Amino acid sequence: MIPKEVLKALVEIPSYLQKNQEGKVVRAEEEVLAFIENFLKQHNIFSKIQKQEVRDGRYNLIACNGNENSELKLLFCCHVDTVEPKEGQLTSAGRCSVVESDGKIFGLGAVDMKGGIAALLAVLSELGDCSAKDLGVLFYCDEEYDFLGMKKMAEDGKLKAGLVVFCEPTDLQIINGCRGLIEISGYVRGVTGHPSRPRQGLNAISLAKAAFDLLEFRVNRYVHPDMGQSVCNLAAIDGGLEKIREGSRIVIGREGNNIPNICHVVIEARTTMEELDAFELITIYKNLIREGGGHFKMEKLRHNFGSFFSKEEDLKLIKKAAREVCGSAFYGDISQAGYYDAQLLLEKQPMPCAIFGPGPKLAAHQKDEHVSIESLDKTAKTYKRLMELCGVI
Repeated sequence: MIPKEVLKALVEIPSYLQKNQEGKVVRAEEEVLAFIENFLKQHNIFSKIQKQEVRDGRYNLIACNGNENSELKLLFCCHVDTVEPKEGQLTSAGRCSVVESDGKIFGLGAVDMKGGIAALLAVLSELGDCSAKDLGVLFYCDEEYDFLGMKKMAEDGKLKAGLVVFCEPTDLQIINGCRGLIEISGYVRGVTGHPSRPRQGLNAISLAKAAFDLLEFRVNRYVHPDMGQSVCNLAAIDGGLEKIREGSRIVIGREGNNIPNICHVVIEARTTMEELDAFELITIYKNLIREGGGHFKMEKLRHNFGSFFSKEEDLKLIKKAAREVCGSAFYGDISQAGYYDAQLLLEKQPMPCAIFGPGPKLAAHQKDEHVSIESLDKTAKTYKRLMELCGVI
């Protein structure tokens, strides 16, 4: 099959998370997963196809040939959800609009990552009759939201492979690692007073920012020989005078004529070193606030994900496949890449892993999201050549 035709069918199917007023999931990825399952069955590609329940009726789809408990030679992983649609990305019937123009396919999820899925399915459709041995595919939910699908997969820990490929958009570059993702939030407390006598108080906003500047310097000192420097970001800051609480919620006043005694911060870090995790980040920041005379109280630890890195020597086959198809093969700059939930799987089950897919990756999550048909075709050919080099077809 032609990858772009598979892609058009995939893009048309909404697979973003929708909840009702009570917060209950009313729609997610089930329709696109049903399409993929039917596609695999129609072409008789795998002998075993199973659903892995995640929660709220959501699930992952796992397919392979042979003994699922034995190590596969090659495993492809694809998330099937997208971000929420932007203006113009839905038809009046609630489907996702698809447009082909100027050598590109436009639509929600076209590049992130239904393009990679379409390239893979197009190749698999050429095989049929369960002819591929020691090959597995994983289609999973919730990557764009809370990583529930991959967390469940990692918790299960059954899938093992000599090589894992995540079909994310990479502009046909090989990404062999990613920095970890940490996000914390909390309150910095100071001492209020009259602004005409600032030394009699302790400005919580100024303290929060000054402590972050020192934190950033400390974080930058965690350097991986291949992935480089760890970095952090002050994502949000909101301070003022603490008012009477509404239950357990802190209310921050924003009037002038006072020294602010409370400041809410959201801090995130991209770590390249195992030693720098959320608890180390919290400890450093808390100590810096205390040294400044204030107090830091944690509100929420949202993410505490580590990094992953695969050596180039373990990824020779995908480099060879990409070079043969594309004429050259390049490794992308890990320091410019975002977090990949491949890390969750590899943390539990270390395996050589590469991220490889079509582009342009900068079009992901944009109103005019699109994928180049040329890169889509090259992705499919690279996947097929990799299957040949790995000996699964």
